[in-house]
Amino acid sequence: MFRSHRSRTTVLRDILRGLPEAVTVFGLESAWLVVGARGIFVVTEDCGDLGAAALHAAEIAEEVRFKLSDELVWVPFIDPMCATTAVVFEPDQPCLIIPLDLVATTVSDGPGTIDDETLATLRLLGYPVLT
Repeated sequence: MFRSHRSRTTVLRDILRGLPEAVTVFGLESAWLVVGARGIFVVTEDCGDLGAAALHAAEIAEEVRFKLSDELVWVPFIDPMCATTAVVFEPDQPCLIIPLDLVATTVSDGPGTIDDETLATLRLLGYPVLT
């Protein structure tokens, strides 16, 4: 009936591990940084407080964008998102709220927005890579 935060995080981690090889996933302190041709995403997970998790994703995305400005001449937009198993629609959240089962599609499908040179530089970030 009740699932722990750890089990949901493991599901998200497994989803991110299953992304195509062209997508690199970095582990941040309390979120994931997903880098691929489709964009850059900071992904958090709703663990009982959707508003706090969404705000946290937006804050981390802003921090990462600021840090990347030291590394890149042009910093792509970083999409903050919060994955959830809850069926909610809260349009006033500071980031995209997506169902957990749509994370992979959201970050890996669609048109490319980041060029190969920028992707190569981003893959050299000093964050730990999810393996």
